[in-house]
Amino acid sequence: MLCPGDVNQFCGAGDRLSVYLRNGTVAPPTPTDPAATLPSGWAAQGCWVDGAFGRVLSVQLPDSDSQTIENCVNSCAESNFKIAGLEYSSQCFCDNVIQNGGDLAIAQTDCNMPCSGNSAQICGAGNRLSLFSVGTPVKTPTT
Repeated sequence: MLCPGDVNQFCGAGDRLSVYLRNGTVAPPTPTDPAATLPSGWAAQGCWVDGAFGRVLSVQLPDSDSQTIENCVNSCAESNFKIAGLEYSSQCFCDNVIQNGGDLAIAQTDCNMPCSGNSAQICGAGNRLSLFSVGTPVKTPTT
């Protein structure tokens, strides 16, 4: 998560610490490439802002202490959704459209929380979704 006093710095997250070296910082973890284990046609769509005007994906699945990208995407795909989003390490959301003005995060590094079930993968952050979809995600018009 970003530091409240300086949004250009990371300040840990839920049950996570930012670790600093004396002469530098440790870079946030990068996600592994899940392409080989995603359903056919699914692809990563980057880090998206959630919650600015309400949830951008309307269906929330139960939180999981063993959440992975594959678990979330497969659950959404099995329920015939076209979009899956992971947030705050253990949350999974599904939908067929992006709602409430959802958009790509300006800083793609905003998604920096390791998945609760696979610390080599990134599962969003606070109010940030690691988004996956079949084709290009469709956004509903904002009013």
